[in-house]
Amino acid sequence: MCFSIEEQKILQYAMQNGIIDLADVSADVESMKRQEILEKYHYWQGTDGRFYFKYKDKISGKKKKISRASEQEIQEVILKFHAETAEKHTLVTTFEEWITEKIVCGELQESSVIKYKNNAKRFWAADRELAVNTDMKLLNDDMMEIYVKKTIHDLKLTSKGYSDFRTILMGVLKYAKRKKYTTYSIAAFFLDFVPGKNALTRTKIKSGTSCFKKSELKKLKNKLLENGTVRDLALLLQMYTGLRVGELTTLKSCDNVEKDKLLIRRTESSAIDPEKKCRITKIKETAKTDASDREMILTTECQEIIDLLKKINFGCEYLISDNGKRLTSKQINYHLQKRCKEIGIEPRSTHKLRRSYASMLLGAGVDTAVVTNQLGHTEIATTEKYYHYDIEDDAEKIQQINDTIAI
Repeated sequence: MCFSIEEQKILQYAMQNGIIDLADVSADVESMKRQEILEKYHYWQGTDGRFYFKYKDKISGKKKKISRASEQEIQEVILKFHAETAEKHTLVTTFEEWITEKIVCGELQESSVIKYKNNAKRFWAADRELAVNTDMKLLNDDMMEIYVKKTIHDLKLTSKGYSDFRTILMGVLKYAKRKKYTTYSIAAFFLDFVPGKNALTRTKIKSGTSCFKKSELKKLKNKLLENGTVRDLALLLQMYTGLRVGELTTLKSCDNVEKDKLLIRRTESSAIDPEKKCRITKIKETAKTDASDREMILTTECQEIIDLLKKINFGCEYLISDNGKRLTSKQINYHLQKRCKEIGIEPRSTHKLRRSYASMLLGAGVDTAVVTNQLGHTEIATTEKYYHYDIEDDAEKIQQINDTIAI
């Protein structure tokens, strides 16, 4: 409230001459503030005579209930709750602002939003006091180092987990600094901070499960051909194209623009149903990245599989359909694991078929630019670093080594 110069003079005169007692005014203002706060919250008296207040826990998202014997006591609980949560910028509250801004600006896909929110919930739980209750104005390097080390240790973070943690911290705290919630520089902190040599948990990968060996691919191919269902044909098509499973399940007949050519224009993505509050699968009418929007070259075998799927699903909107209903990535992944068990090999995801496809091309000396286009990667380095695996069987490798070092 602003007073005019004349009103200020009157107020000053009244206080100087004892017409207004400043202590009484302060008490009245404090009482008004208290009442204003209490009106924002709902509390009630139960049939047992006790007073109740319900609130939502910011970490777990669950509702919690507190009871007290008198109305005054429950009001004190509410005032304390307000003081601890309102008008305070913490990691938890600022994360919500940061992620909301990204959603509004269209910077994140729905699947990424789900991932960020799930990760944040896990990271904040590692040190509830700092994440939920500590005002960002108080943050410093000592507090941040303890928090980061504790989170790495308690959650047994791998290199990938630490990278996700760092991304969220950097994003939230840079946003907070931009909004002037804090002057703390997280960028400066991470310039100096390096996790200890043995701090991060190493991911244990079963030997030979990063992709499929050639002998396994032959067994799998024979099994898929033997059964020949739509799900089997879908896996065969992926085996011959290296498509992402989300790209595979959203293919339409019209994407096969001409013989031996296939347009990739859409993919599956995850979202949260706003009414049911559960994860759903939807179709994104654009590819995963700009590079993913591509024209693929098809082999004769690929074209034959597509022609067969067109015939089976004639009149269906999507190529990979069963009884007129589009199959999802989850269903295709489940079917691959089922077939792997049936032929006696370690069950793996469809992404391993994609790696195997890339490894076969690179191992055969196909130009990396061609392989990168087929896979829909932005950088050739990505293809070489993450998709080039040894898919030769042991007997073949022994023979190659013997032939090389023969004296």
